Amino acid sequence: MKAWLNLFLLLLWASPALAATPPKLSPEPLIIQLADLSPEYHRFRGTPREGTGPEIMIFFVNKTQREISALARAGQSRPVHVMDKEKFIVKARSMGEVVSTSIPGGKRYGLILQFASVQDADTFVNALRPSLK
Repeated sequence: MKAWLNLFLLLLWASPALAATPPKLSPEPLIIQLADLSPEYHRFRGTPREGTGPEIMIFFVNKTQREISALARAGQSRPVHVMDKEKFIVKARSMGEVVSTSIPGGKRYGLILQFASVQDADTFVNALRPSLK
């Protein structure tokens, strides 16, 4: 009987401390809209290291180098969600920024996205395809 009483008192004493511990929150995702991307200018980079997912370089239609650098910094510690307006397309990870001078019309700035699987990368590319005209 005394053991049950001690256990009850211990739980009663510990419950405020347990209740005060905030849950771990995942960071707010970085949202990239399909409409902001240049669909005809994306490059598959392959899988850079064994055990990692495929990478795709994406370029933006109207973003400056400064805006892309800010996105790259924000994406280092946050997941990237690719969206089509309100519709979630795929989750990725930002691996850094990229600049292309070989695209007609001048320099384009973009990000390198890493996907968890080839299927996720394929989902992303297929979501870009309807935008091609």
